Amino acid sequence: MVLEEIRKRLASPELLFRVWQRASEQDGNLDENTIRAALGDLASVWDELFAPEKRRLTELLIKRIELAAEQVTVYFRPDGMNAVAIELQP
Repeated sequence: MVLEEIRKRLASPELLFRVWQRASEQDGNLDENTIRAALGDLASVWDELFAPEKRRLTELLIKRIELAAEQVTVYFRPDGMNAVAIELQP
């Protein structure tokens, strides 16, 4: 359940926009489609990442997780998407 939420965040339009903003500051030749493809690849290869890479992305995105008998609540870091965008810069 938590991993599915992370996959959704990696494919989110917010992350796409933030990564594109930061990447275009570094390289004006990067377009939105290139960034979208890179993020799509990252979301699709989650299972291929090594444990330290998964842990790093998880630490950047998630503030805490609360477990109850019938529910799991994931609290994401407000600046988590920015942190991931910074990490993903070329």
